Amino acid sequence: MAEGSVEFASWIMICNNVWKAFTVFPQLNPRMLPLKIFPFSFNYYLSFIINFHFQSALEINRVLLYTFLKFYLNFMNTMDFTILIIDDNEDIVMMIGELLKFENYAVMKAYDGKEAMSVLSSNRIDLILLDVMLPDIDGRLLCKKLRYQYDMPIIMISAKDEIEDKVTGLNSGADDYMVKPFSKLELISRIEANLRRTKLQAKYRKKHLFIDSDEHKITRNNELIHLTLKEWDIIKFLLQHKGKLCPRETIISAIWGEDALYNWSRVLDVHIQHIREKIEDDPKDPLYIKTVTGVGYKIVI
Repeated sequence: MAEGSVEFASWIMICNNVWKAFTVFPQLNPRMLPLKIFPFSFNYYLSFIINFHFQSALEINRVLLYTFLKFYLNFMNTMDFTILIIDDNEDIVMMIGELLKFENYAVMKAYDGKEAMSVLSSNRIDLILLDVMLPDIDGRLLCKKLRYQYDMPIIMISAKDEIEDKVTGLNSGADDYMVKPFSKLELISRIEANLRRTKLQAKYRKKHLFIDSDEHKITRNNELIHLTLKEWDIIKFLLQHKGKLCPRETIISAIWGEDALYNWSRVLDVHIQHIREKIEDDPKDPLYIKTVTGVGYKIVI
């Protein structure tokens, strides 16, 4: 067997083993999409590529290997993102949803503002596609409400193409503005661009404190700090609203749900105290997590 064939087959085996790990043990990646995009088993495609390769020249080997790995890595890199589509037009929601699923994004749908807020309160959303015209609320007003509570990218979609409409949409808190009708390629490109910017902002550093929210890693003076799951949830929520005041009720609702018991207890304040003891040089004079008396907390980093 040629050296190039052995090398190619080795790469295929590695990728296949990784694939099996995520398939057999979904807990390794709980956000993995259902494997409905493959009409046959993954091994079918592997055997097809390998058989074709062994009948091909070394140049074709390289092309096949590049194409296969590009597809594979693209699938693994996008499958962790969930996109919420907010639009009252079911046909448009279905069309965009199928396109995003084909690009290996997880998709959630909402057909009005109330449903959108409900989805956001119980799911992690990485990006929002927001239509301006909704049955129960103006999309621009909803965008302002979302921006007050959340920090994920928002792409506003509208049939209005006047400069004033675009400016109003962006001023309401949207990160991007697309005019209908738009091409599929443009939509995917804008989504990828906004997600890239978000990923770059997943790391935070101020003085001796470093936070990597993707890796669940915090260090102070280069020493690793261990947080509980609830402490991490609070940190991540505050980072989503970095620099903004978060009312106690909003934080409690996001972390513990709507249980009234927590609204009247000091459970949040105790967790904040424990976090400060771990990340602050002087917990009594905090530098990173600030208290606004009688209102709530905000993170400054």
